[in-house]
Amino acid sequence: MGIYSLSNEKASALTEIRYEKEKHLQTIIAKNPSLLLRSDDDPELMLVMRETPIAENSDNKNAFSLDLLFVDKEGIPVLCEVKRSTDTRIRREVVAQMIDYAARISLSDVSVLRKSFEEINGKAHECNTDKFWTTVSSNLSSNKFRLVFAADKIPESLAMLVKFLDRNMQNIDVYAVEITRFENNNSSFLSTKIIDNSEFIKTKLDPRNPIEWDKDSYNDYLRKSAFRHLDNISNCIIAFFGSSGFDCWYGKGNNHPTFNAKYKGIPLFHLMIPENGYFIEIQTSLIAKKLNFSTSESEIREILLHGLDISDKNIRITEEHIRINLNLFENDTYFKEFQENSNKLKEYIRNRI
Repeated sequence: MGIYSLSNEKASALTEIRYEKEKHLQTIIAKNPSLLLRSDDDPELMLVMRETPIAENSDNKNAFSLDLLFVDKEGIPVLCEVKRSTDTRIRREVVAQMIDYAARISLSDVSVLRKSFEEINGKAHECNTDKFWTTVSSNLSSNKFRLVFAADKIPESLAMLVKFLDRNMQNIDVYAVEITRFENNNSSFLSTKIIDNSEFIKTKLDPRNPIEWDKDSYNDYLRKSAFRHLDNISNCIIAFFGSSGFDCWYGKGNNHPTFNAKYKGIPLFHLMIPENGYFIEIQTSLIAKKLNFSTSESEIREILLHGLDISDKNIRITEEHIRINLNLFENDTYFKEFQENSNKLKEYIRNRI
């Protein structure tokens, strides 16, 4: 899909141009902080400092350097780390780097940040008040800020980590921004794309009041996840358990939804959709324990894995459990085997209770 400029009803294709240096992209963002906004409703961002020193401890004030530090009009600090897609550190190292900055930013001297803000935005700026900087200081000390990863391209591995962090950090919003540069006839154009959890619940959730998932919320989560292609298989599995004499229920939790099936009071099957896949987990050690060890875990595994290729990458076997990625059931033969094996396990349990 191309991007074009239009002049006098004539469309001209734009050519994507890579940033020659990371500093170039940094400068563009520093001068145009609105590029980092997720929507028109986001409060305006103001640059506080470039290459912000982050204290490693109270005795070492210049151990690290954050690319860009902003603050929005509500007094919430925004930490931005900039990388080019050609930088191999963009995948995992940049995440560890940002978490390190986030852990130490509260040690920053707010008076130093204010002085830098005044040099960039002017002492007369409407936000440059004692009340505003008291709010900034309070947000820093309570770890209330935003973490933003900016690059010309955000790799899928980084996008996955960004979404995981955002869902699991209580007071901190985490997202990434792709800022792609194009040129045509000596003119430059920028295109931005936000990578965040906007398709999920954005409210930071109280672990004391977990979500009670149901059919609609479970399916909605799945359809908006990276595993939406398994929607039909998921429905077939859940329908199978519900029509085959298992007791079924949707779980509770803030991280991701679960669906569970038990028989004769023994939990057997757990469907879960974490960040790295859509799985069925069978806790074979727990089943054996619930049966008072009248059977061995190896017998249970033999029943459940009959007819399946245990060397398949979608099947993971440990001493404690079996975990099957639902991608396996795109093979209809394996899905039928799994259904038969599940019914055999049910009969096996009934004969021992």
